[in-house]
Amino acid sequence: MVDFFKEGIIIKNFDGTEIPKIKIINESVYKIVETDKSSVGKSGIPYMEAIVIEYARRKGLPSPEVTDLLFQNGCYIFATKLLNGYVNAKEAIKKNPEKENEIIAMTEILKGKYALCGLERKMDLKDMLIKIENNQVIDMIPVDFERINYNDNIDWNVIYQICSDWSITLPEQYINIGRLL
Repeated sequence: MVDFFKEGIIIKNFDGTEIPKIKIINESVYKIVETDKSSVGKSGIPYMEAIVIEYARRKGLPSPEVTDLLFQNGCYIFATKLLNGYVNAKEAIKKNPEKENEIIAMTEILKGKYALCGLERKMDLKDMLIKIENNQVIDMIPVDFERINYNDNIDWNVIYQICSDWSITLPEQYINIGRLL
């Protein structure tokens, strides 16, 4: 079992601290869940960000692959597969300013696809990874799912199935919500 607090390469600390927030361990990106953030705080489900990531994948949307769920030292932690060959979109634009309009257009298309599947989210460039080959942007994947809102297109049955697959108990207010919508 991975020990988040003893292993890995620190990618990001919590603001103003030396406490790691995101680490790379064994080809996966591990992230401590911030339980006060929007979708987690509103839902009361500590792994809500991981559930939403998996929901997006199951709906055919580009998203990371969740590889692990942990609870260590009082912290909820989840991991996604490391996306080799991808770069941060904001940083890519700094190096390739001529790609800015193309990358921004891709984020808007992706935002629309997510909305069609019931997920409303900002597509900030800092939260997007892109893959460039032969000076062409060939793929884009959002990576930060902390602040998600849901619209009427959400398929609660898929959410229920993910929770069942991962042995996550939903709070009472989410049981049968799909039948109420």
